[in-house]
Amino acid sequence: MKTMFIATVVSGNVVTIKLDGRFTFAAHADFRKVSQETIAGSCKAIEIDFAKVESLDSAAQGMLLLAREGATRVEKTISFVNCKGEAKQILEMSGFKRLFSFR
Repeated sequence: MKTMFIATVVSGNVVTIKLDGRFTFAAHADFRKVSQETIAGSCKAIEIDFAKVESLDSAAQGMLLLAREGATRVEKTISFVNCKGEAKQILEMSGFKRLFSFR
């Protein structure tokens, strides 16, 4: 099984968290570290790029909700970009369109 790879790209006041692989519980420590550092930083907005996400599980959904909660506390937004395939389907069926903007 392919390990999740996480990278960040800064562009002005926006930080993009790029995910690559299967977004599962196995990635929780790395994702939590990156998301907490990003939320604590000086950016105004956070994008999570799903272009290379093959699938995600319920633990990944929980991680996304925790990141949203942390960002909301410090008045930052999180949006999803490049959602497609199975990942997009799972997020839509789980009602994430009510909580996050999709671009």
